[in-house]
Amino acid sequence: MQGLPKEMDFAPLIGRFIEVTRISKYQVHYFLNDDKPNKPDVWIEIGSKIIITDSDGKSTQITDWRAGGGQLCSLLGLTIENASRRNDGGLMLNMSTGVRLEVVNDTPTYESIVLHVGDKHIVG
Repeated sequence: MQGLPKEMDFAPLIGRFIEVTRISKYQVHYFLNDDKPNKPDVWIEIGSKIIITDSDGKSTQITDWRAGGGQLCSLLGLTIENASRRNDGGLMLNMSTGVRLEVVNDTPTYESIVLHVGDKHIVG
């Protein structure tokens, strides 16, 4: 697809923590939570390559959810400190421990990422 909008406001993601990780054959979902219940519900739907960079700078690309499930779950409980759009239109999340999650926008034929913020669905 076209990637996330260039003018995307990532504020609804900042300060939230990953509460639930759901892994299926073709997608990974991260459900986010925060201590302020008046904010809209937020979750991230991923259908493409994921790159996880640990706090030492070592990057791992995950394309097989079964084989990479442990690393996908390693983000549970971490807080999002910064979020931005990658140059390819994907998503980059900097977590509280120095870990970085990147979602690659790698196909023109289907959604690589969908951000669900309340009733809105932002497709990339």
